[in-house]
Amino acid sequence: IPGPIIDREDIRKAVDAAKGKPYIDTFRRVRELQGDEGFLGVVKQGNQYQLIDLNIYAKKTPRTHLSDDKWKLVLAQYKNVCAACGCPPGEGGFQQDHKVPRARGGTDAINNWQPLCDSCNNIKSTACRSCKEDCSKCSWAYPEFYRPVKIPGPILRLLHQYADEHSYLSRLNENHFVMVEYGAESSCESTLKLINRCHSWNDTVDAVNRTADAGIPVGLHLILGLPEENDDTIMSTIDAVSQLPVDTVKLHQLQVIKGTKLARDLEARLYTVPGYTVDEYIDLCSRIVARLNPSIAIERFTSQSPASLLISPQWGLKNYEFTHKLNSYLKTKGIRQGDLFNR
Repeated sequence: IPGPIIDREDIRKAVDAAKGKPYIDTFRRVRELQGDEGFLGVVKQGNQYQLIDLNIYAKKTPRTHLSDDKWKLVLAQYKNVCAACGCPPGEGGFQQDHKVPRARGGTDAINNWQPLCDSCNNIKSTACRSCKEDCSKCSWAYPEFYRPVKIPGPILRLLHQYADEHSYLSRLNENHFVMVEYGAESSCESTLKLINRCHSWNDTVDAVNRTADAGIPVGLHLILGLPEENDDTIMSTIDAVSQLPVDTVKLHQLQVIKGTKLARDLEARLYTVPGYTVDEYIDLCSRIVARLNPSIAIERFTSQSPASLLISPQWGLKNYEFTHKLNSYLKTKGIRQGDLFNR
């Protein structure tokens, strides 16, 4: 532990070989193993999985199923088609799905069940993870009232081309509030290449300018403490962002998560990261506040990953607790946003 990194297809082949036939929903079962059985030590990055922890945590209530008679009633209610997309049953039939998940207070009452095809069931499972929205207004819980839209990839590409050619977002923004947030992370080209962002700072500048030119508010996401960066590099990014037509920024500290490429690279000492203490990060944020264009709203300074997966930083603070500490520091030092903004 940590175990080897295994590709998705290798897992699928192993499961099929163990079953003696192709097995449907292999990775939904992996998620159920994590949730229902409390086995949280399997982590996923892209299409790869790794076992990082052998501990077994609290289990969920065992999964339930409707009797055949009750399931027939549910199928009849939905006219024997998928509740979400309306497709007929596949070879294996439909998945019995709780409309409101049990983890969110859903019951086994017959009116809390619906038939979903394998595709919609997987998508709903992904959408529900870490979701805190009101289930009563969710398109996956009540597709008969808020039907979700599933658009195939080729159609999405055609829609993107049409939107670009006909200024769709500009016209949409005339009647609805539309905001676009871009994950810039840094303005340093060497950093973007090192962390495999697959875009340049010039790409970010171009996207921000074109979005702003369409009259659409723009937000940027930045990570503080990326590999090989220092305070000077970070301040250069803040200065670059301050010159753009940006409305909001979201900042958060770099977090090293178990089982990730970042964690492995740091263990192998391929590069270093700043690794701020709470006080050091508060000082950094205060200097960013003073340097950032005062017309840009700062939406957040920190983010939180599950403690069981987090290697560093181990601050033990909730987001609101950090914000309170930062606000107190700013008041004590008399710092206001834009004090050092260079126009």
